[in-house]
Amino acid sequence: MLGIVSYINTNAKFPGNASSLKWYDTAGVAHMFPTVTEFMALFTAGLDFVMECQLIVDAGTGTLPPATATIP
Repeated sequence: MLGIVSYINTNAKFPGNASSLKWYDTAGVAHMFPTVTEFMALFTAGLDFVMECQLIVDAGTGTLPPATATIP
């Protein structure tokens, strides 16, 4: 995912001139992202989740964040 995000940040488009991007969730269900803005929202939500978990690990206390997000 980071490679695709790096490409988008450099070129402002999906790799290979694709007009959309298919991404599979942990259950193997495909989700279509029709714009780079929507894909970047997925990346942001995922990275925010990881960081919130890391902060709880570092503090040794807290409540885990929800493992779901609504991507606009």
